[in-house]
Amino acid sequence: PVRRLHSVLTPALRRAVRWRLLAHNPATDVELPTRQGNKIIRAMTLEQALSFLDAAAGHRRGAVLSFALQTGMRPEEYLALQWADIDWERAQARIDKVLVRPKGGGWKFDTPKTKSSRRVVDLDPRLLSDLRAHRASQLQERLFAGERWNTEHDFVFTNENGGPISGTNLL
Repeated sequence: PVRRLHSVLTPALRRAVRWRLLAHNPATDVELPTRQGNKIIRAMTLEQALSFLDAAAGHRRGAVLSFALQTGMRPEEYLALQWADIDWERAQARIDKVLVRPKGGGWKFDTPKTKSSRRVVDLDPRLLSDLRAHRASQLQERLFAGERWNTEHDFVFTNENGGPISGTNLL
């Protein structure tokens, strides 16, 4: 709170000096408290992660939850994945785009923020097996949905009509 207040007052007092309402900006002499480190984020234990994977296994969103946990990818990265981004022979996923949802609604593909965000992520054999099972299940959903299925983007993780999943739906 002190740092935030200081960041608001400093420019206001600077302007007061410029307007000759004050002779000196008192905010420049303030000793601010040291910044506290970021909050500690605690990762799941191995037992918790395995329990999570077991619980997710039977769920419709199980594949995406498992994929997220096992790869550590950001939601905007794994939700943008298309089947063409999966290299089955090399056991890798290519990250070259992200899925963003503009404030006005809808969604679009965008480029990752940094050069290092464009990368290839290795997939372990269990995850590849889960992806194959997910693909088979998805193809059945696609047949059932018929013309309602969005075939334009061929997402790995989809909503009920083949479109992209909203990240808020995963919470």
